[in-house]
Amino acid sequence: MAEGGIDRTTSQTESVPGHSSLYSRHSQTYVENVSVEICTIMTRLGYGEEMRRWRVEKHRENDRMHNAGSHDFTEITAGSKAEGLTCLLEGDLDLLTVLNGVLCVEAGISIQTILDGVEVYRMDTRVYPGHCRLLQEGQTHTRWE
Repeated sequence: MAEGGIDRTTSQTESVPGHSSLYSRHSQTYVENVSVEICTIMTRLGYGEEMRRWRVEKHRENDRMHNAGSHDFTEITAGSKAEGLTCLLEGDLDLLTVLNGVLCVEAGISIQTILDGVEVYRMDTRVYPGHCRLLQEGQTHTRWE
């Protein structure tokens, strides 16, 4: 085949013809070099794997310290902070607040094995997509009213 032509043979994982030109081989090397350079810059800015792991551990430690007190709820850091993708004051802080002593179950789950003193709500998902309606199962405590 002449230099710069199109290779019409395809591999089992490839569905489009590959280019065999000298330009595309150099282009691949260029893309790899740019990728390495971007990775280096992102690491220097604090977005490298080591910093991300450190941030994740610090947010988990913060959650453990906060939840060690006697609260009626447990907070869990979520989103980009939990993944270590953003610094402390960068972006928003997503927190998942879980009420202790309250359990939400899906349809079809037997509530006979759930301990006494736990408020149980059943999820009714026959509403708008991404939403649910909570149906109270049994008696509730007055602390949430």
